[in-house]
Amino acid sequence: MFILKNVGIQYFSICQYCLFLQSKKLLMKENNENKYTEIQSVLDAIEVIGGKWKFPIIYSLCDHTKRFKELENELKGISPKALSNALKDLEMNGLIHREVFPTVPVTVEYSLTPYGKDLKPVLSALQEWGKKHREKIVESCKEE
Repeated sequence: MFILKNVGIQYFSICQYCLFLQSKKLLMKENNENKYTEIQSVLDAIEVIGGKWKFPIIYSLCDHTKRFKELENELKGISPKALSNALKDLEMNGLIHREVFPTVPVTVEYSLTPYGKDLKPVLSALQEWGKKHREKIVESCKEE
């Protein structure tokens, strides 16, 4: 992982870093600062919410607060480590709130922050798009 503080992003995978460099080179050649800013904004958003489990976690927390085990049971196939890492990333980026209750054993609950709730329309739009184009998506996956 790379740390690029000067562009306002904390972590990049190698692929995302290459994409970032390519888009920067292309857009700098065109000398189109607005277009670069638009693409960079999309890359920033993908970095924060990208990955296999972050969107499902956010979607799961849209309705109400949940505990770790509730999330783990709801998200079939996620390992405790992957869930823990995704929750830490989402908390670090201000999308979820982690509240620890002083009980025995300790109770931890996760909820969306107001910032995280801003993603609800994005999730709804993706859900609608997925429903509308499901058949096409399934067909293209079969061809690969």
